[in-house]
Amino acid sequence: MEVTPERWQDQMHRQGFAITALQTFIAWAQGCAVSALPVSTGCCCCFSQLRQAGAEPVFNPHHADVLVVGGFLSNKAAFAVRRIYDQMPCPKYVIALGSCAASGGLFANSYAVADVKDILPVDVFIPGCPPDAKAVSEGMKALRRAIRTKAREK
Repeated sequence: MEVTPERWQDQMHRQGFAITALQTFIAWAQGCAVSALPVSTGCCCCFSQLRQAGAEPVFNPHHADVLVVGGFLSNKAAFAVRRIYDQMPCPKYVIALGSCAASGGLFANSYAVADVKDILPVDVFIPGCPPDAKAVSEGMKALRRAIRTKAREK
């Protein structure tokens, strides 16, 4: 009996094995295991829901996949946050968490507040003050899609 590639794949599938490209598997793994480095320059209430959505907090930029900016970003803090971002290994992503990080919030027109989009390449904006659980989970889904898309492009 001759074994064709289609027949071999069917046999493996019936036995409970999944066959996929290595690049697809890597993209899936990177999207599932998200390590987030929280940087809060304003109020800290925005980050509380992120762990429930599947992001594991780490406090070393060398171990982080995602930089989470919660709160407004002052001009003095912008230099430090950019330096932290530059220390993160590639691939790296940025979440602007909450209305203050996305648009400056109450402090948007102040001379002392920098726009996060001018300092960092933001991948996902999660709106709200503080963001509700649904917005955070939708933001994490969008981040996982971005991670998988970028991993497949390699």
